[in-house]
Amino acid sequence: MSIDRHAEVQLDGATARANQAIVYARCIDSEIGPNCGYILRHTATDDFRAKFRERVCAAKDAEQCEIAFQRMIDAQLAQRYFAADWNAVGTDCDLSPPKCDDPIVFEQMLLHSHNTNVVSKFDAEAARVEADRRRKHAEQAERGRRALGELAYLLHDGPKCRSYPSAFGNMTNTVCTK
Repeated sequence: MSIDRHAEVQLDGATARANQAIVYARCIDSEIGPNCGYILRHTATDDFRAKFRERVCAAKDAEQCEIAFQRMIDAQLAQRYFAADWNAVGTDCDLSPPKCDDPIVFEQMLLHSHNTNVVSKFDAEAARVEADRRRKHAEQAERGRRALGELAYLLHDGPKCRSYPSAFGNMTNTVCTK
């Protein structure tokens, strides 16, 4: 039973990690949240840009402010979509540039790539846990079969013989008792 309990704890942990990493396109009660909403839609609002300029760009010229703004967006995207295959998304954009002219489409591609990789990692971890569980159950069953064989051997009537490797070469010594 402890084998199954241990596996279930591992699966529960993997499920919790996957659920925490999944990103949703929409938030239930707000425009943006830690794992929901589109960053690029939120940061494109006039209100967000005004607050950003007020907070970050007071001592910067327009070009420096725009560079800081882009770096902040890049950092937020990288943090949220840490599991995304950025090279594959970039290649998709290179193959169809008009598709990525819309920043929301670009972020949707990142979201899809991220979630696909999170689920794939979960599936691999769950498969490893299940394989480990099956292996441990098989080992436990084999130990039980061996113990049962030993018990049957001890309980049968007749001589009890055991063979041991000899200390001298490729020989064995067999000792029988009644």
